[in-house]
Amino acid sequence: MIDPESQDIVGEFVKAAAAAGGDDQSMHALWHAVMGLDAWHFMSTPITADVPVTGDGSPTPVVGTIPEMPDKKMLFAYSDDKRAWQAMIDNGYKSTGDGFATISMPVKNAAKYAYDLQQHGVYGILFNHSKEEQGFFAPLINVAPMFEYHVGFVIPGIEEDRPAPDFDAIANAFRQSGAEHALHAYLRCLFYLEKWTFVADKSNPGAPMLWPFGEEIALVGFTDQQHAAHAAEQMGILDESGHANILEVTPAEASEFFDTARPHGVNRIVFNPSTAPFPVVTEALQQVIAIM
Repeated sequence: MIDPESQDIVGEFVKAAAAAGGDDQSMHALWHAVMGLDAWHFMSTPITADVPVTGDGSPTPVVGTIPEMPDKKMLFAYSDDKRAWQAMIDNGYKSTGDGFATISMPVKNAAKYAYDLQQHGVYGILFNHSKEEQGFFAPLINVAPMFEYHVGFVIPGIEEDRPAPDFDAIANAFRQSGAEHALHAYLRCLFYLEKWTFVADKSNPGAPMLWPFGEEIALVGFTDQQHAAHAAEQMGILDESGHANILEVTPAEASEFFDTARPHGVNRIVFNPSTAPFPVVTEALQQVIAIM
């Protein structure tokens, strides 16, 4: 049972998640608690070349690696200032004047800071990692959709400059974590697209290609022409001139493809199968399309 009066509500949800084996429901509750904090807290470090600064020479949050993922840079974050302070002591950071300098940011500011670190090669955000706690993490690419999902609005400051979705990265993040918010992130980005891309069936140029996926036959879709052309080359289905016959359709038009394929036992579409396959049940997509 979660104690709602606990001074360490995130710690309570961490224990609950561990007891539940880290299932989707418990991790969802944990991240909801994290996004509901007043602030995220960080160890501070001197400015380095690969970490952005504000220009005033102030310390910045610590970015580093852990033995379990030595090739992945992580932003170390903490759910309370006490944990961040203890982590600084444990990691040998020097005192600055009156005490150890930790950094606290309102969650919306901290989420924006984490989001921006993707440009500097930082892979994830790792919460509450210390000598006493293993911590828990999320890829930074998931921070924006997680924030939007749990808080209810887009991180301030990223709406205009949000880059085109990296569907392969989101698919890989979902495959690694299995987290529900990563699934929602992929689907949300799909519906940001004005059109979905298909490769035409050679024998029926007006219809999309079907392809074996596991033990079933699935529709094959793509998030852009580059993914479609790459898959066509990998699958050996280029035409005589070395090109793929590309179909670009709106989600509503794609729904008609789903209806046509369903009587033939095709109930699934796999997006970008040659780079980062992402299978989706077509009926689930049609439920969203119907209310668009």
